[in-house]
Amino acid sequence: TDGGDAMAAEPTGASEGAASASASAGADAMDVEGKEGEGKDAGGAEEPNMVLPPVDTAMMNEVVAMGFPEVRVRKALMAGSSNAEAVINWCVDHGEDGDIDDPIPLVAEASGTVGGGGGGGDGTVKSYKCNETGRLFACMADVELYAEKTGRSDFSECTEEKKPRTAEELARDKARLKERIAQKRRERDVEEKEVNKDLEKQRRFMGKEMSKTREQMESEKRARDFRAMKKEKEDAKRERDRLRAELAKDKAERKARGGKLAGRLAAEGYNPAGLSASMAQEDAKAHAAEAAELAAKAVAAGGGNSSATKNDTSFASVEERAEAVDKCIESLMKYKVGGDGGNALKVLNAYTKNLSQKPEEDKFRTIKLDNNAYKSKVATLRGGTRLLQAIGFVKDDDRGVLELSVEDRDLDLITQTHQKVQAAYQQCLKGAEM
Repeated sequence: TDGGDAMAAEPTGASEGAASASASAGADAMDVEGKEGEGKDAGGAEEPNMVLPPVDTAMMNEVVAMGFPEVRVRKALMAGSSNAEAVINWCVDHGEDGDIDDPIPLVAEASGTVGGGGGGGDGTVKSYKCNETGRLFACMADVELYAEKTGRSDFSECTEEKKPRTAEELARDKARLKERIAQKRRERDVEEKEVNKDLEKQRRFMGKEMSKTREQMESEKRARDFRAMKKEKEDAKRERDRLRAELAKDKAERKARGGKLAGRLAAEGYNPAGLSASMAQEDAKAHAAEAAELAAKAVAAGGGNSSATKNDTSFASVEERAEAVDKCIESLMKYKVGGDGGNALKVLNAYTKNLSQKPEEDKFRTIKLDNNAYKSKVATLRGGTRLLQAIGFVKDDDRGVLELSVEDRDLDLITQTHQKVQAAYQQCLKGAEM
């Protein structure tokens, strides 16, 4: 029974070997199919092989052997350089470009170009020969360059391969190219220096022109300022001379007429030509006499004496007060020299305006006798203080004030007086402008 089992097992192992052999064969067949299918796309077409753009390999190797980077040499050949000298010149000119060392994009390999073309069999053109000198050239670009330099034109294709140059020749050419590069750099430096020199000359010239223009403008400004200052001085001198002549004329006329100027008939009627504030003392005497006369009348009418410290001017009625106001304004308008009358009316206008528009404020009912505006512009002129007394102010020498009591205040009279004083002041201003 054991022998039978062994015999039965043998065919089973054989069958297993056959099965594994068939599976291996199937796998090999699949691998072969897979390999054969590599490089094909879904449609069955082969994918293109991406390579660098084709260039003249012999010329590229020749220039690279001189020390130039291959990527730059390739770009020079792709740019259309037809010989080694043109390649070198392109590399020198574009050596400082920002993208000079960037990788070159790959392109699809053209069909039939694999293997370098030729394979080195008999009859293959490996060089070009000058029939006149026997010199060999590796490519047509070298032939063209040689023909251009020497003027020779008899060339033929040759199956003889041009031997590569020796190390001494390469070193000599490399030194020559380095010297050429250095010469180009020197020429460029000289050219840049000349350009910078011209720019510096232009900058200096413009600076001098600007400085000259600035000095000219400043000179013209000084001349204008000088002319303006001179004109101002001349105008001031003419005005001083005119005023001196007027003063001399008035002085002579005043001396001839006993201290007063002759009157003139103006558009508003008869008015004296002017009274000086220096005549205030004479007017004050006349004013005092008039006040004494009124005081005497008041005492006779009242049968008593007024206080020694109070003002002794009184009025019998409102009509007399209004009449006195008119006379005072007329008297003040006679002071034309120096604008004294106008100044007094301006101050009195402020007094009466405050009294009429703000009657509830007590501070406007008192005027200090030593107040600068009152003392210098109102008190020294005939009619100034009297106008204030006509509207109710009473002079108190002990306290040194002019005071308007609430009992003696007549708002209607004060308002009318303010209107008259304001109209007279406006008339003085118009006369000054004429």
